[in-house]
Amino acid sequence: MAEDFLMEESFVNFCLERNLEDAAFWNRWLETHPEKVKEVDLAKQLYYLLNGYITATELKENKLIFLEKFQAISSEEEMTMMQRNNLAFRKRAYLKSAILSIAAAAVIAAFLLVFRMQFNQTKKSLPATDHAMNIPYLQISKPGERKAFQLPDGTQVTLNAGSVIHISDQFNKKNREISLEGEAFFDVARNPLKPFIIHTAHMDVRVMGTVFNVRAYPSDNEVETALVSGSVEVLLKENQKRIILHPNEKVVLPISISGDQAGKAADRQQIQNAYRISGLAHHLSDSTVSELSWIQNRLIFEHTRFGDLARQLERWYDVHIEFRDTAIMEYRYTATFDKNTIIQVLEALKLSRNFNYYMDDNNKIIISK
Repeated sequence: MAEDFLMEESFVNFCLERNLEDAAFWNRWLETHPEKVKEVDLAKQLYYLLNGYITATELKENKLIFLEKFQAISSEEEMTMMQRNNLAFRKRAYLKSAILSIAAAAVIAAFLLVFRMQFNQTKKSLPATDHAMNIPYLQISKPGERKAFQLPDGTQVTLNAGSVIHISDQFNKKNREISLEGEAFFDVARNPLKPFIIHTAHMDVRVMGTVFNVRAYPSDNEVETALVSGSVEVLLKENQKRIILHPNEKVVLPISISGDQAGKAADRQQIQNAYRISGLAHHLSDSTVSELSWIQNRLIFEHTRFGDLARQLERWYDVHIEFRDTAIMEYRYTATFDKNTIIQVLEALKLSRNFNYYMDDNNKIIISK
């Protein structure tokens, strides 16, 4: 039953998107239990609708009121209906007393009855639009980690560090559209009737079935789509320019001027017209595609500014890097790192262009001359 999910506190956190650990747990659980996707979607809809889309603070206060009343009846009653160790629903292990059990069951039954009544009333009052219950869920890869997962349509995704994918509950039902902040590698399941579309802040990528990489970190000065096989259509949002990429091609779009985020419409237009198309970069030693090296846990830099390189190191190693001398940010490096620590990387960079650094207690690296 969809209502059973609502009794699990971690599922509430998943609905509120306030706990990365719980969100990751439920996303993994859905990956291994695809037959439960519809039931989970219904539970999420119940949760949002029955709480009137109120704020997390209000929702927490209401939840605490309910829990206090319930605990007044049975403060020690086992309420968890799902156990993480086996991901299966099961009944309570014991009953403290017959009276308390009956009272607790009555409270839960009344609570769920109100849920059902409110859900039916709210559902009837909703406008008949495609987005009336378009409740998304997230896939999050924190700084310092990378993760792989499968979307409901069979598309394989590898998410780079510090990245977020927003997935609509309508995905693979009415469309195959997602939003990306960060970097991800896609092996898209072919479906001519439902094109796969990735939305980023500055470009959209439309495909049928292909293998490609999209990098769109908000903090970077460029966004990029690199195509391995198949074909993709890239839409530059500012000037509505459409670009068709062929295998082993990439389009790179600058999104800043002199390191500052472009704000004026004229500046944004100028930037959108400055896009470039080029071939993928292959590493000379083993023909590795530089744009995809992160999937193999390798960092490859080709004449890269230290300032830009530092942003990649921050995401890769979950650190913060601060430059005390801006001239150092303009140092350029060509290097390959394979499963090295952050200290090993910095020591190797020092061999080419000298600088000093130290790490404080807050995982911050200070770089100076």
